Order: sequence, then C-alpha cells, then structure tokens
Amino acid sequence: MKDCFFENGYFYTDNVKFNIDTSYYVEDENGKNKIGAKADCYPDINTIINKQLPYHFTLENINNLQWELTQKNCFIADVHLNPVIAYNDCSLFDIYYEPQKRGKNDFIETATVKIVAQKSDDNGVVYTQFIAVFMGTVFESKAKEEI
Repeated sequence: MKDCFFENGYFYTDNVKFNIDTSYYVEDENGKNKIGAKADCYPDINTIINKQLPYHFTLENINNLQWELTQKNCFIADVHLNPVIAYNDCSLFDIYYEPQKRGKNDFIETATVKIVAQKSDDNGVVYTQFIAVFMGTVFESKAKEEI
C-alpha cells in the first residue's frame, strides 16, 4: 500500500476506500504500529487471520453469501458483508466458519466466519486476493415463537 491516506473519515488505498470506524485499522510496513480508529482495542491481526475454524465450504460467487451463511447458523450483519460481496472479482471463495451456538448458562456464542478469496492470473496461478474475518451477531428467531 504505497499510496494510502486518510481523508474525511475514510482510508484510501490505490483502489479501495474504507469508512474508518472502530472496525478498521492498518499496520505499518514492519507490522508493528497500528494506525486507525481505536487501533489499540484490537487483538493481533495474525492471531485472527490464522484462526482455525471447524467447518468449510466453497463458492465460485458470493452474491448470495448472507443466505448461504444463515443456512449454516452464521449471522453476520450486512454492513460488514456488503463490501466483500461488492468486491466479487475472484474465482474461488473458501468459507470457513463456526456457527452460532449456546454455551454455558445458555449464553449464545456468536458465529465466526473467515473468507479466503482467491483469483487466478493469466498463467492459471491461483493466489489469495484477500482474507476477511467476521464476528457474528446474536440472532434468535421470533418467528419460531409463533408456531
């Protein structure tokens, strides 16, 4: 990211514009100094990116990713998924996940989803375009109460 800058609450790179809130930060070239809104509130990015999740499926297109994830009991807010879906310029998406579940004392543990987007170049070499990790939101259906 050679040409990156902040302006009017947005972080710009060569071809991406992110709204800066408490969800985003970047690291310097040495991976040490975090720059962004409340950057010190976040865990080490490598710990998050390298997290192993127990379930997996693949998609060639993620236009319906929200629906696919809800079928797996993973509830991720649209505001987080929509930017990834809008950047749908990859040929394969590996989706790793751990679904929402009930823990001790009936506590709901939210889902975690990791998307590894891959793209092949003109020579057919496949490389990782991006990795995105999302924490879910708690969802309990009210419709079930009506039955």
